[in-house]
Amino acid sequence: MLFLIDLDGTLIDSDHFHCEAWGRVLNMNPTEIDHIIKGEGMENYLSHENFKELKTQKFEEMLKIEEINYIQNAEMFIDFIHEYDIKHAVVTHTDRKIVNHFKTKAPHLNKLENWVVRDDYINPKPHPECYKLAIKRYGNGCEDIIGFENTVHGLKSIKHVTNNTIKISRDTDYANVIRHIKTRFPKKFNNIQACAHKTLLKNI
Repeated sequence: MLFLIDLDGTLIDSDHFHCEAWGRVLNMNPTEIDHIIKGEGMENYLSHENFKELKTQKFEEMLKIEEINYIQNAEMFIDFIHEYDIKHAVVTHTDRKIVNHFKTKAPHLNKLENWVVRDDYINPKPHPECYKLAIKRYGNGCEDIIGFENTVHGLKSIKHVTNNTIKISRDTDYANVIRHIKTRFPKKFNNIQACAHKTLLKNI
């Protein structure tokens, strides 16, 4: 089993930070920025030369963020991955420098070992490059792949590698997501629990 998980708006409530940072750099309303990101994307909206320079300014704005909220019970979901030793990769459009900053503000993210960040691939979502790279690095041979995404671009991207997707929103409660996964794959988690129980008895 392999979990492919988006970051912004999927594990943490951070989409608005990107819009607000671009808004300050470009002197535009964050709502306008949101439409651009969800449409053609900032990389296509800005010229190539301008994008590099402005992106650096956006980095500086993002590094001013002091508090980041998780999507409800996302910490529980991360613990679930850790407890059952589920293969996983966080696949994000956010650059490594910002991801590392997010980890300092939302430290539960550090429990997730495998990451594909924007620096690792060329073509942004909805191109499937990032998810194909994640499978090559962390999931070769996995039969059951589940994707977690919150945007149209993200869902289009991940559906190139799996049809098992879960749409996340700001209203998602990951306690319900965990219950859904356990119900959907009962043998997987019953077998894991049984093995863990046998190991525990053996060690007593």
